[in-house]
Amino acid sequence: ALALESAKLQQASLAQQRLQQDLNLAQEIQKSFLPSALPSTQELSFVAEYRPAYSVGGDFYDVFWLSRSQIGCVIGDVSGKGVSAALLMARVSSDLRAAMLTESGPAAALRRVNVELVARGQHDIFVTAIALVIDVPTRRVTLANAGHLPPYVRRAQDGDLLRIEEATSCPLGLFDTVTFEQTDVTLYRGDALVLSTDGVQEATSERGEQFGFGRLE
Repeated sequence: ALALESAKLQQASLAQQRLQQDLNLAQEIQKSFLPSALPSTQELSFVAEYRPAYSVGGDFYDVFWLSRSQIGCVIGDVSGKGVSAALLMARVSSDLRAAMLTESGPAAALRRVNVELVARGQHDIFVTAIALVIDVPTRRVTLANAGHLPPYVRRAQDGDLLRIEEATSCPLGLFDTVTFEQTDVTLYRGDALVLSTDGVQEATSERGEQFGFGRLE
């Protein structure tokens, strides 16, 4: 009986090791879908931080050149956590980049990816996302929001915090008839544009207290 129990424990340990190896590999693969380097210009600087709650997760972001004078940026959150969310994250982030490079603007890009998601028939999964285009010479930002947390602009001149709630529609993957809109905001020297996912304000302390919107702001 002891030998049998020992064999069972060894099998369980090996299975756990294989699972951890698979998760480590999945984590490395997921990191490969995130940008290895961010665009660099004299007018703008970019900073990104990515910390999944588990080995892998459904949050994603991307920053890339659209043309010599425009930079595209997307951030999103796939519903759910773990491997299933990570798999869809890889697909959606790739689809969004392709749509941003070929469509006429952020709203059109979200519209295209939304139709593709709905067509796949995964009705229990949805994606919140923001897509935006930065015109580097003018620092004009054109953005569309698909049910994601609103972005913030902190004005350097007076310290005011602008919460951009315009041009917000429902998440991707729910309805194929959704209309997405765009809004513009201009950045001035020293301003900061902040995008985040709900993992920031939902981060919970050991006392069970959430970080919240107030601390984020």
